[in-house]
Amino acid sequence: MGSSASAHPFRLAVAWLSTFVLALGAALFLFSLGLIVLEAVIWPTATLATSVIAALAASSLSDWAMGDGTRAWMSEVARRNLAWALIPALLILLFPLLIGQLRLIWWIGLVAIYTTAAGTYFASRLRGPAQESKRLRTAVAWLGGTIAGVIAIIFVASLFGLTGA
Repeated sequence: MGSSASAHPFRLAVAWLSTFVLALGAALFLFSLGLIVLEAVIWPTATLATSVIAALAASSLSDWAMGDGTRAWMSEVARRNLAWALIPALLILLFPLLIGQLRLIWWIGLVAIYTTAAGTYFASRLRGPAQESKRLRTAVAWLGGTIAGVIAIIFVASLFGLTGA
């Protein structure tokens, strides 16, 4: 496993900020689906999907930031980030009053910060020798699975009358 000591602080900051911008953009889009899907369904889904996107971005950007020739283990980073994203996903599901006390835009920002921090942490720690041939397939599989999962959840929600403007 690589160590973050070999990375240049400026590169780490750029990687973190870039990952945050991507995660925030994804979160804004995904949480806005609450306009057509019941919030209790889409908000936890948006949190989990944001975590996958943050993990994929962090994995790719950490390779550049670390500069030690190793690669982040993308699948492991995504799995761990997804597991840690269960905490805010359950919070938003179990405590809807929390959102009443905190504007949704702040919650979206907190989700983006949380998933970015977890993703960049795991991407800087879970590293090994480069395996370029599997990397693109792994990213496409995770991204495709995330998109398919969100679509499937929206479809199932529509079967139960949980969608509509």
